[in-house]
Amino acid sequence: MSTKLAPTAPAVSAPALAGRPGAVPPRDLSLRCTQVACGSPLDTAAPAPVVVGSAGGELSFELSRGPGSVLVARTHRRGDGTRLHCAALFEGPEALLEWLDADDMRFTHPLVFQQLKRSFAELHTLREAQHAARG
Repeated sequence: MSTKLAPTAPAVSAPALAGRPGAVPPRDLSLRCTQVACGSPLDTAAPAPVVVGSAGGELSFELSRGPGSVLVARTHRRGDGTRLHCAALFEGPEALLEWLDADDMRFTHPLVFQQLKRSFAELHTLREAQHAARG
């Protein structure tokens, strides 16, 4: 009887942000959906998230407008049935475009990425208009 270990996947790390100009350190998302930020469950004025995805459901993005930024949540359904979730807050389109340009799935699902960019621009423009109206 021999003991065999299953092969492990190589470690994958996020790209280093220290050397990038204008890099913003990640923020804690656990405080993102407090009652103040997202509204109460009965609040109908809270904006509904925008969902953009591929026809087969392999790749989807959910955009939610918050008080100071737009939350982009990415879900990738892999061939073995597992799902990979990633979420990030973006204050402007420049940071989103840089994040999307680093995603290799843009070659597999170009229409999803185009639609995502348009939806983000609409949410960002709406957020800017509401901010200017309050201001």
